[in-house]
Amino acid sequence: MIITVPDIPRGPNSRNGLFRMHWRARKQYCESWHWQIVAALGGNVPMCGELKSTVWIHQVRRRMLDTDNLYASCKPLLDSLQKTGVIFDDSPKWCDLRVTQEVGKPVRTLIEVIQGNYTENMTKEKTCQPSLYQ
Repeated sequence: MIITVPDIPRGPNSRNGLFRMHWRARKQYCESWHWQIVAALGGNVPMCGELKSTVWIHQVRRRMLDTDNLYASCKPLLDSLQKTGVIFDDSPKWCDLRVTQEVGKPVRTLIEVIQGNYTENMTKEKTCQPSLYQ
């Protein structure tokens, strides 16, 4: 399943900025991610059940983030995927996370969720990149 969020919700978009936000502003920021995902799914939310998922997140941004801020910026997004039922849990036991970024326009976030164990299902041609980037 591929989900495209047309714009990253306005906010700090990094670990440093998220930690500095007031708790109410952070809650509103996380809720905006939730509603962006629900809108991108068109209201049809697939329930995954207790399956391990591989989540590929590719962000097209105005500027590059360092690695720790890039992964931390995906926390509200993963929480939203779990809240909507797209993934079972965002812990490493249930979710294999891969995050990439590039500078460009328009600003958007591409999410590919693969249900089941990706390493068991992938072919030799797709060992480095998901179908999202082909």
